[in-house]
Amino acid sequence: MLDNFARSAAFGTSSYLRVPGHEAVSVKTGTTDDLKDNWTVGYTPNYLTLVWVGNNDNTPMRPGVTSGVTGAAPIWNRIMQYLLKKQPDLWPKKPDSIVGIEVCTISGLRPSVGGDGAKSCSTRFEYFIRGTEPKEGENLKQQIPVSKDNDKAAKPDDPNIEMKEKQVLRDPFSQYCLDCNHEGENFVVQ
Repeated sequence: MLDNFARSAAFGTSSYLRVPGHEAVSVKTGTTDDLKDNWTVGYTPNYLTLVWVGNNDNTPMRPGVTSGVTGAAPIWNRIMQYLLKKQPDLWPKKPDSIVGIEVCTISGLRPSVGGDGAKSCSTRFEYFIRGTEPKEGENLKQQIPVSKDNDKAAKPDDPNIEMKEKQVLRDPFSQYCLDCNHEGENFVVQ
């Protein structure tokens, strides 16, 4: 919530979610599906500010005023600039029960390190409640059954299979072959 770089793809680097001179400001926006409510909430270790924008008669707002960055955010930004005018940039303190580690960007597992010191994956830094951080190292290469006909991950009833080393993501419910043939498959992006 306080990483302006993480927000920049959606909001740009100089949006109303950034308070000049204060990098340690956490902020979140929200807009209801029916465009009746828009809010921005943000905080530092010393202040919390929440701004709601909407019509008093519960009618939807005009679409141009209801985005996360054009509705409540400009008001929130002015309040926070005023409150923080004479304040130092205070960073939140990490509780002892929270640990930060590098994890693989795709799998969320710990990166494996080769003999040459190279990591097995691109990484990002994440925080976890102590004891819930991933212990397992990433090893995407696994032997899985693949259809000899089309190099797709084999279905249970596929009679023409062979075992191949592929890059596979797994979770407790499913697996996804990254480098298998996916031609003709329909994916829903949400």
